[in-house]
Amino acid sequence: MKKSTKNANLFSLDSMPRKKGKSKDEVYGKIESYLHPNGDMTMYVKPLSVNKAWKGKRFKTTSYKNYEKALLFSLPPYPIPKGFLSIRFCFGFSSILSDFDNPVKLITDILQKKYKFNDKLIRHCVIQVYIVEKGNEYFNFNISPYVNQ
Repeated sequence: MKKSTKNANLFSLDSMPRKKGKSKDEVYGKIESYLHPNGDMTMYVKPLSVNKAWKGKRFKTTSYKNYEKALLFSLPPYPIPKGFLSIRFCFGFSSILSDFDNPVKLITDILQKKYKFNDKLIRHCVIQVYIVEKGNEYFNFNISPYVNQ
């Protein structure tokens, strides 16, 4: 895979100014990229974790606790394959303003708690979104063995 020569010059993290006590991984210079012939874009930077994205501890809201409790009680038995996983989500939102990825982490966490699997085993995810009438919101999921393609 050939990296873009246009963006090939990276700043040295050692030479970049940063506040006293800040680690190198919190400072980003120019990031290399590559536009593949098929339209895929690769950015050569480690994806930022949710834990690194927010300051302080996050606490579950009462709404989330109630939602989690209701789903844990309502989700029927579901077979989880062994090994790496592929997951498909289909969301029916009533608002066109809903972000497609907002419920992914929350629902994944609830599913792994209910079905006792580790989400680090998920290697493939497909997310589909549909707009539905208010009151007809839903989510659908399918967890299958990951087949490396």
